[in-house]
Amino acid sequence: MRRRSLLQSTGGGGSDPSQAAPLEVAFYNGSKIVIRKKEEWEDGETPIGIVVVPGYHNRYGDGTCGIMSLVGMDYNHPQSGITVTSSAQTDSVTMYWGSYNSTIGNSIFLSTTPNSASAWYIPYQASSDSTATTTASTFVQWPYDGEYNAPTSAASTTTAVTVPSMSDTTGHVFGDFNGIKNTAALYVKTRTAEQWTASTVTNATGTTNTPAAACAGRFKTVGTNAFIDIFSGITSNDTKYGTSSSTKVNTGFWYLPAEGELCYLPSKKYEINKTITALNNKYGNVAVQLGTDYRYWSSSEYSSGDAWSVNMNDGSVNFNGKYSGYRVRAFLRL
Repeated sequence: MRRRSLLQSTGGGGSDPSQAAPLEVAFYNGSKIVIRKKEEWEDGETPIGIVVVPGYHNRYGDGTCGIMSLVGMDYNHPQSGITVTSSAQTDSVTMYWGSYNSTIGNSIFLSTTPNSASAWYIPYQASSDSTATTTASTFVQWPYDGEYNAPTSAASTTTAVTVPSMSDTTGHVFGDFNGIKNTAALYVKTRTAEQWTASTVTNATGTTNTPAAACAGRFKTVGTNAFIDIFSGITSNDTKYGTSSSTKVNTGFWYLPAEGELCYLPSKKYEINKTITALNNKYGNVAVQLGTDYRYWSSSEYSSGDAWSVNMNDGSVNFNGKYSGYRVRAFLRL
């Protein structure tokens, strides 16, 4: 399932994300995945995700884009995620990161910090009609591009961040876009556990429990695979998995996003939900609203006790106890 056989990009996966919603959407048309702008949406196609990391940013090193699932993950329904019952439904299922007091081995530390604060802030969309900004007293300047307004608080201390490439293992957490490799590391660590094969995923924090990664890694839609479909049986997590130079397939399946990928969401959270509303209006109840006041897990580990997350409410970026219950969205690269 190479990218060219999966993807016919009519919208390019690269429109300016500061434009008005709806954002670009990935559809399955019966034979391949296509990415379409709103005016190109067609009857008879199935929406599967929203483009949140544009291909033209080249964050993955190969021109692919990052696509967010239309529903949150659900440990009772790991293959399908949250069941959509209404057009106004919001992510409701929280789960642990898991593997508490056990190190997976993909720790990425923030090498450039504004000060000794326990949280760092990135610009976020404060209202449905605003561009991204922040009034936090300590923040990190939007690290990915210049498409959003810089923070405006006079009391703030700005720290500019240069985002390293995926291959830069000495970089900071904002530069971790390798959710595929992180998910592979989590799978290798716990591959014999029932969470990867049972009908439900046990929401627990034990060393063999990684519910957030297991739910994202077992999720699938029409036209796509689950991570476990592709990587079942791997016994080591090396540079072949999830890198642009890989000889292995690295697109076409879902995984738990890295912190750098997840950091794209706060700055366009209302644009995402406007897109979800438009999809539900046209295609029936196919998507769940992103929780604009909630914290979401990434696959980036900080230590044996903590992993990285992002708060959609205020753009705060923290490492939190793996026993904390947060929401989860899966990502797909195409």
